[in-house]
Amino acid sequence: MRAGKVLYVGISDAAAWVVARANTIAELRGWTPFVGLQVPYSLVNRQIERELLPTAWALEMSVTAWSPLASGLLSGKYVDGDQASGRLGADTISERDQAIAHETQAVARELGASSAQVALAWLRAQSPLIHPIIGVRRVEQLTDNLAAVDLELRHRGPRSPRCRQRDRTRVPDGNDPGHPRLRLRHRR
Repeated sequence: MRAGKVLYVGISDAAAWVVARANTIAELRGWTPFVGLQVPYSLVNRQIERELLPTAWALEMSVTAWSPLASGLLSGKYVDGDQASGRLGADTISERDQAIAHETQAVARELGASSAQVALAWLRAQSPLIHPIIGVRRVEQLTDNLAAVDLELRHRGPRSPRCRQRDRTRVPDGNDPGHPRLRLRHRR
């Protein structure tokens, strides 16, 4: 860093306490802190919302989301029955994940977009500091994924279709919020 050969450093797939500790030590010693966090994040895998996202925001870090399409599950091909061309077998997809993929596809049809575009637009809607890593095999996939930049899932009033679409992408997450939210929910 001091020699100017590395401008920024990030960390990948680390626990929130590790990131916080490392940046605190860096601050105390006058070192360069991590500025980016690379983690899996998608409509199917939202575990980082519990600790890693709040840590990233508190430490003013950007977040690079890998597997934003959940290994292709959110691309729509598993909903349409084209499982032979994918990496996931039918026996590896849970009912919860299948429900999320179906709901994503339904929202995509309403918007005239692809499932991949809806999943990527959902990520973009979470924060401007979250950016996905997209992996494609064909030019058509790249073109489709990049078109997500023009797709917005926004609240435009309580009865607007876009409001309902954004809410629907949140509903079937099934994530365990963990402690302390779990305990608070049971007290209600």
